[in-house]
Amino acid sequence: MKLHWLWSAVICLGLIALATPALARHLPAVQQELNTHRLAWQAVGAVDYDFRFQRICFCVPDYVQPGLVHVRGGRIDSVEHPVTGGELNPEIYLSIGDLFDEAQNALDRDAIEVRLEYDPVLDYPTSLYIDGHRQIADDEFSYTASGLRVLPRRISDLTGNGFVDFEDLTVLLANWNQAVGVESGNLVMPDSTPVNFADLTVLLSEWTGPGPAGSPAAALDGAPVPEPSSLLLAVIGVLGVCCRRRRQRRSTT
Repeated sequence: MKLHWLWSAVICLGLIALATPALARHLPAVQQELNTHRLAWQAVGAVDYDFRFQRICFCVPDYVQPGLVHVRGGRIDSVEHPVTGGELNPEIYLSIGDLFDEAQNALDRDAIEVRLEYDPVLDYPTSLYIDGHRQIADDEFSYTASGLRVLPRRISDLTGNGFVDFEDLTVLLANWNQAVGVESGNLVMPDSTPVNFADLTVLLSEWTGPGPAGSPAAALDGAPVPEPSSLLLAVIGVLGVCCRRRRQRRSTT
């Protein structure tokens, strides 16, 4: 009986020894594909996009909840439930960049198995499977991403944070009446005419309100966002006061 058990153990260990190198040998090919698709995704230049994400693992229910992820300026801005539309915790979801990083981290840790599938057009990972250790049960993770929609970047997003907000308005007003480039607020006729009300009108037509957490505009989060029309009147008033003060200084000199 003991001899039978011993032979069984030897056979099992032999099978594991044979299987492990076979699984490990596929990792260099996975790394090469990952590098290729990451570069192709970066070439897309998507900083504002929406997609459906889900994690599959032996985790608490919140972590396996599917969500519609809204990425703005390259960072997750919000996540909503795909059915109810309810707000979900964005900290437990991944962006496309995070998915690439998750796969790279698994390869760097010498995971026993890493499998990836990619979107044929945009090259982002649509499926990622990671098995970190063959001897540890239930440590596998799977991620799926689908339905990605890239949003066109607004010309008035001067700061590149995915929003047209007070940060962009500040840039435009700082260059008021100066012949500068598009990135400085000269949206209509860059370099040839100074920043004026035509440029301000374009910015207000693309207005989205406060940006992501951590930006100065986020300090207004929770406060009512002014309508573009009322904001325009306020800006006109500020510019009028500035112009009046400049004329007064000139007249006194």
